[in-house]
Amino acid sequence: MKPGDLIEWVYKMTQEVVDPHELLFSTTMNKLILIGGVHLLIGRDDGVLTFLTVGSDKGLLHAREDDTWDGYQNVASVTEVAPRARG
Repeated sequence: MKPGDLIEWVYKMTQEVVDPHELLFSTTMNKLILIGGVHLLIGRDDGVLTFLTVGSDKGLLHAREDDTWDGYQNVASVTEVAPRARG
């Protein structure tokens, strides 16, 4: 993944795209952020992704590549997620 790529988040266990309303606990922002849908990767620095949600007025979002959980589930659960370049 590189700046300018469209990215999406997938469930690690199945590699399926996350649900449209899926949330992720961003350790850099210290809050839940929306990860469903397609995002424009703005920057990638020291494992931190900066991205803009396409078609939304949410602004820039930040998350570590190793942020994997929704804040409520155990990180070892089937809801563990990862970012990938959309292709």
